[in-house]
Amino acid sequence: MKELIKTVAVMALRLGMRLFHLIPIRENRVFFSAYSGHQYTCNPKYISEYLQKQYGDRLELIWCYCNSIPESPAGIRFVRYGSFAYYRCLLTSKAVIFNDLQNCSYLPFRKKQTVIQTWHGSGLYKKVGRDVPGNTVWNNLRLSWTTKHITYFLAGATAFTNTVIRGAFGYKGEVKEVGLPRNDMLLHKETRDEMREKVRETLGIPDDCFAVLYAPTFRGAGDHSQEELELKQIQAAFTERFGKECLFLVRSHHAVTDRNSRLPAGTTNVTDYPDMQELLCAADAMISDYSSCIWDFSLTGKPCFIFAADLSAYRVDRDFYTDIFRWPFPLALSNDELVDAIRQFDENDYLKRLNEHFNELGCCESGEAAKRIGDDIAKRCGL
Repeated sequence: MKELIKTVAVMALRLGMRLFHLIPIRENRVFFSAYSGHQYTCNPKYISEYLQKQYGDRLELIWCYCNSIPESPAGIRFVRYGSFAYYRCLLTSKAVIFNDLQNCSYLPFRKKQTVIQTWHGSGLYKKVGRDVPGNTVWNNLRLSWTTKHITYFLAGATAFTNTVIRGAFGYKGEVKEVGLPRNDMLLHKETRDEMREKVRETLGIPDDCFAVLYAPTFRGAGDHSQEELELKQIQAAFTERFGKECLFLVRSHHAVTDRNSRLPAGTTNVTDYPDMQELLCAADAMISDYSSCIWDFSLTGKPCFIFAADLSAYRVDRDFYTDIFRWPFPLALSNDELVDAIRQFDENDYLKRLNEHFNELGCCESGEAAKRIGDDIAKRCGL
């Protein structure tokens, strides 16, 4: 009954907001949203910054925000998420770029708008959309209302297109397999090295320190799964294997409500650092679990380890598209296994498995996704 009521409410909102269709579309206006206004980041950020750099004097770039206006380059206008200005700007923009599907079903986009869905991950790991256990027919209906307005999706792998975009999201339209704009920098060593230096200077990380980023995925608002790590043993294992003093950087998921509390002693909290991709450049290795950031980080070729202490439960609650034991990343179900995996890490074998993984999934990360999509948007805006 709750799902039915929600669906009826969404339908009513879609009808009511059609009043905004009476306002002409602004041909030079481009609207951006990342995680429903909670952050200035991810794929929309990199498309936005390319457009501002190349076409900023001829385009009106608008972002939505929820709490406070984030730091951003000059020339970007911000509107509060859910305000009258938000709906007016959103439904009168020539192009709309967003990276999630959950909160878009009530928006009646217009036929003359270009609506680009970048999503916020690639690879083929945890299940999403219609494939999540416990999904309902009502959720599928709302999802279909969103996807029918989308002009095209972006994808970083052919397997992601076929399994997630076509399957889990039920999308039948165009998919541009050019990679994700947020990953462009990860594919260019010079850019990656420059960003590494910038981030380490900002965070005060010595250049000769081996920085390990721990970034678990979202499970629930009060999740603190990072406390399961036996930090001293793991740090010692990294130091033993890589010959440098180990520093732990911990980044909780953006959806965790109390993410700045109860972090393990001896760690550097980078949860509020504004850009995850920059942290990936700064890290020498990463530990995650089922987060899509493992795909992003793998593009650098740097060591990535999976710590899956709750694997059995997660399989029941969420499950995976591919067998986690076939992923190219060393897998540990306990702290002892993680320590062993770090000590026994074989770089040549790891890189071989990564290449096989990219080939199997049909990796199509181009390193110039922001440029390709940005130029396409500019063309559609008449530039």
